[in-house]
This record gives sequence, C-alpha cells and structure tokens, in this order.
Amino acid sequence: MHLGTGDYVLWLAGFALNLGLLCVLLHKRRFQKFPWFTLLIAQDAVQTIVLFWVHPHKAANFYTYWSFEALDAFLRLMVLFEVARVLLAQCGMTVSGLVQRYWSFFMVLVGALAAFAWFTPSSPYMPIKVAIRIGQMSSICVGGLTSLLIVATFFF
Repeated sequence: MHLGTGDYVLWLAGFALNLGLLCVLLHKRRFQKFPWFTLLIAQDAVQTIVLFWVHPHKAANFYTYWSFEALDAFLRLMVLFEVARVLLAQCGMTVSGLVQRYWSFFMVLVGALAAFAWFTPSSPYMPIKVAIRIGQMSSICVGGLTSLLIVATFFF
C-alpha cells in the first residue's frame, strides 16, 4: 500500500498524541484509577508502531490490523465499563444495580446484536468473517451501552 506524506504526518501525529497521553497517565498516576483506559492508549501506541513496520506487506498488514482490532474492541468495552463504574459511583449507583434495573434493555440489545450479526453480509473466509463480526458487534454494543449510561447518569 502506498502512503503519501500527509498519511505519514497524520500517522505520526496520532502516535505522538497517544504517547503524550500515555506519559501524562503514567506521570500523574491516573493509571491507578483508569487501568483499562491506560492499557487502551498503550495498545494504540504499540499498534501504530507495529502497523507502521508491516504496512508494506499486504497480508501481514491485514491480519495484524484485524488482530489488533479484536483486542481494541475488547479494551473499548472494558473502558466503557470502567467509565460507567466511575460515573455511576458518583450518582450512588452500581453497574450491577443498573443491569438489574434495565435488564430488558440488555435483552433487546443482545437480540439486536444477534439479528444484526445474522443478517449482515460477510466474507466466505473465516478470519475475515470473524473480524467483521467483532467490529460490528463491538460498535453496536458500545453504542447501546453508552446510550444506557447517558440515560442512567443524566435522567435518574
């Protein structure tokens, strides 16, 4: 894949910002309060370095990118849980209490995820199919949980 100068500048800027944020998190010891977020930022920095070195090799770049995306999806869900825990604690609520209160919303969310995964077109190749499903499901799940978190913290 051919990258122009602008692409390299954006890539370097993103890496520098991630590295700067990681340094602040470590220096101010914020990693103790937000360990999953710190891990996500560190993973983004490592991902940038690895993808920079493998980007000339098409197959290696593809599998490396999607492997990191699977890890990224998991870490983003954990960050959402971490933020929910901190925000709900400020409101005097817990995540388990929220789940008990809004269990029907979670059932609808799981049903929507299953329906979306069933009806979306996909590739006949298993690694590609798995990567696409992980990306789709994590995006929908994070969106649904974020909506629930907003409703719970601002309206109750």
